[in-house]
Formats: sequence, structure tokens, C-alpha cells
Amino acid sequence: MANAVAASEIRDWLLWFLKLRVVIYTVILGILVGVERIATPAVPFGAVMGVLLVALTLTLIFSLWVNYSSNYLVQALTHIVTDLVSITLIIYLTGGTESYFSILYFLPIAFSSLVLYQRGALLTAFSASMVHASLLLLTQARFIPSSALSRPSLRTLIAFITLNTFAFLVVGYFSGYLSENLRRKGAELVNKTGALASLKALNDNIIQSLRGGLLTTDLDGKVTMLNPAGEEIVGRRRDEVLGRSIKETFPDVDFERCINQLRDGRRNVRVDSILRDRPGEEKFLGLSTSPLFGDQHVLIGYLVNFQDLTEMKHLEGEIRAKDRMAAVGEMAAGMAHEIRNPLASISGSVGLLRKEVPMNEEQDKLMSIVLHESQRLNKIIDGFLIYSRQITYNPRSVDLNELMDDTVTLLHNNPEVTAQHRIESVSDQRPLECHLDPDLIKQVFWNLSHNAIRAMPEGGTLTIELKKADDDEVRIVFRDTGVGIEEDRIDRIFEPFHSSFANGTGLGLAIVYQIVQAHHGRIEAHSSQGLGSVFEISLPCKVPVPVH
Repeated sequence: MANAVAASEIRDWLLWFLKLRVVIYTVILGILVGVERIATPAVPFGAVMGVLLVALTLTLIFSLWVNYSSNYLVQALTHIVTDLVSITLIIYLTGGTESYFSILYFLPIAFSSLVLYQRGALLTAFSASMVHASLLLLTQARFIPSSALSRPSLRTLIAFITLNTFAFLVVGYFSGYLSENLRRKGAELVNKTGALASLKALNDNIIQSLRGGLLTTDLDGKVTMLNPAGEEIVGRRRDEVLGRSIKETFPDVDFERCINQLRDGRRNVRVDSILRDRPGEEKFLGLSTSPLFGDQHVLIGYLVNFQDLTEMKHLEGEIRAKDRMAAVGEMAAGMAHEIRNPLASISGSVGLLRKEVPMNEEQDKLMSIVLHESQRLNKIIDGFLIYSRQITYNPRSVDLNELMDDTVTLLHNNPEVTAQHRIESVSDQRPLECHLDPDLIKQVFWNLSHNAIRAMPEGGTLTIELKKADDDEVRIVFRDTGVGIEEDRIDRIFEPFHSSFANGTGLGLAIVYQIVQAHHGRIEAHSSQGLGSVFEISLPCKVPVPVH
């Protein structure tokens, strides 16, 4: 990976250097053309022109070479050597010691510092010094002809060569030093940028993976971020929320009060709210608001964590209902034993008096009422005893369709079922085998069906549905078109003594609830007054074997 990055850097510097060379050589060529038009130059203009044109032609070839070869280091060395030769020829043709173009040696020296580091820059500077010195010494010794108008003394020439050599080496050293520092800082910047990118990616992954909602706002309460879990909870897409006031997302939350409490020094403010994301559907949310700080601990907005507590609220309701029913069950067990024996004595004594003592019609009617109410009270006590006892079940393999068919048959023979009643049974699988207690489940079927019939005194439709939710669960739905249940009573219908029917004991649904709980299942009720009720039961297809 490091080699690939180095090769990429060399290629970038090659392209940059090619452009710079074109600019410099073109400017020199333009200057020479201008001088030639103004006055007759003292240098062989044609030869210098030819060197510059050759250099520009080589630059074009090198630009093609970059695109067709990835051996960039060899190309860089070729560039350096070509420039040293071209610059030396230009200096020779423009008078040697009298030439002003020796400064062009700085170009390949600087370039070598970029691609060959400080050592390469010093080596190129040394090579330029040797080539330049050799050129001047050879022309001074007349080994090669010179176009210079005058010939300096040897002492002056040595001082000139020494000064240029020193300048080349200084440029090579400092350009190499700066290049290495630039490269080091660049590597540090890349590492820090990579670390920052990794940290940002980790932060984004954490936010995206949160199961709770996370939302941020600016100081004006405009939403700036919403994670996917938050989108799912509020039921809105991110683009529908971003840039809008948080009050539009949580209209029932007083965020101004929360912000004022945060300004008073609180680290976070916790509130509960109800979110009505769809008509007829409510979600219970728990929200925690805290300040959001930026650099140097400057407040830049607010952070809101929120969770969907709807399921938890339902579980809390079930727990409270269980606690209430357990308390009532204990009371029922005690009361039943205390009431049942005197009740039996009263009922027996009244029956005996009715047979042995002559009574008129009114007295006989009173005796009948006493016996009837005694029997009803005894029935309630029997229900108490059933309810107060812990449900024990004996699971075995059973076809739920058979239990449903038996229930429908019993209903058709029930005197409360009239011609105006319609009973439908629906199943998506036959047979539907489950490992349950058939007697207890049949009691659930009967209690719910009988309640549905009683809720439709003028007739209506009762639908019983069996649905296989998955391999481990079955759902049983009882749907009627009866009078429905009042909204303020729906949460307490599974508690004992909450009957809506005349002469009802109020224990039927409580016993149903107990049986479902004993089978590790769930039961939910939904009702609209005047539109009917729906009872949905979810049961595991195989309940655990009870330990006695």
C-alpha cells in the first residue's frame, strides 16, 4: 500500500513538473524571440532556439510516457538528466560565465527533492555543480569553443564556480529538508485524517446501530439528525424531519420547559409522552433531553434520546392485573370456605321449611327467590374456588380445529343462540396440531364464544379464526359484532367481578386469562362500543411440561 501511495505521489509531481517546464521554457523562448526582434543578439539564437524546442518536444513525449508506463521513478531520473543536459547546453550557448541561465539548475534540484528526498536533491545539486564547473573549465582551457565576449581570470572563474556550487548545494539541502518535512506532515495528516474518518465511521455505525431513537437539534430547536431507529419509532423518514421544528415530531412534549431546566443546571431532563403517529394508534415514549456541546465546550444544540415504551406499558398493565387478581384470588379462597358452609345450611333449611310448612302463594314465591339466589351465590363461590386455585394443565397433542368444531356445535345447541346469530369458523391449516391441555383450551373457547353470543342479544356474527403465526405459535381470534365494551372498562375486563351481563359472575374472562397465562400465552382485547369486540390469543404450539 505504501509503494502504491509513493508511486502515485511521484506521478503527481511528474505531471506538475512537466507543466512547470513548459511554462519556463516557453517564457525563455519568448524572451529570446523578443530580444532578437529588438536587437541582434550576441548569442547563437538559432542554436538556443533549437535546444528549447527539443526540450519542449521531449516534454510532450514525457507527458505521453506518464500515461503509458507506471515506472515513475525511472521517468523522474530521466527528467532530471534531460534537464541537466538541456540547461548546460543553454548556458554554453549563452556565454558560459556570462550566461544568466545557471539559475535554471534550481529546477531539477527542486524536482529531485520532491521525488528522491533530501539525499536525491543533494546528489542532483552535486551533479549540476560538476557539470557546470566542467563546462566552464573546458571553455576556459579552450578545449571547447566559447561564445563569451570575454574570458575571466582563473581566480575569478574558481570563485564563480565555488559560489554557484555553494548555491546549488544550499538549494538542494533546504529543498530536500522542506520536501521531507512536507512529506512527513503530509503522512501525519493522512494518518490523522484516516483516524478521524475511522472515528467518524465508528460513531456513525454506533448511531445507526442504536435500538433507541437519537435526535439532535440546533439552538432554535430545528432537527439536525435522526437515526434509523428514531425513524421507525416516530414513523417518519429522516428527510421529513430534518430542518423542521422538533415540536412537529413530538407535539405533546414541552421542550421549552425542558430547555429552561437544562439552563438551570440540570444535566438531562426526562419526560414521558404519547405519540399519535397514526389515527387510532398511540405509542408511549420516554424522552431524555440533554445539552449538546461542540468544540471548547460551546453549546451548539440539544440531544434527545427516546424509546418506545408501549410494550413495557402493556407489560406493566399485565403485571398490575396479575397482582390484583392474585390478591382477589387469595381473598376469594378464604371467603369461599367461610361462606359456602353457612350457605349450604341456609339453602337446606329453606328447602326443608318449604316442604314441611304450609305457605301461601307469596310466601312460596319468597322461598323460591331465596333458593334461586342461594344457588346463584353458590355458583359464584364455585367460580371463586376455580379461580383461586392455581391452574394446572396436562398438555398433549390436540387438533385445535376439533376443539373449535366442538365449540361451534355446542353453541348451535345453546338456547341463547337464535336464528339471527351467525357463527363462522375459519382455519388456515387442517389439522392444526399443538401440544396443549384440550380441556382448558376448550373452556377458553366456550367462555369467549358464550360471552360473544351474550354481547349480541339481537343477533350478529361470531367469527372464530385459527392462524398459524409460525412454527412455534398459534393465534386464536374471536370477533363479534355485539354491543362492544366501554373504553374505560377495556383495561379491567380480565379482572374478576367485572361482568357486563345480567346475572354474570364476572369470573369468565378472569379464568380465561388464567388459563392463557398458565400456557405461557398472551391475550389482548380490542373493542369499540356499538361495533363489537375482538379477543386475540397467542399460544405456543408446545408449552413446557408443568412441574408438580
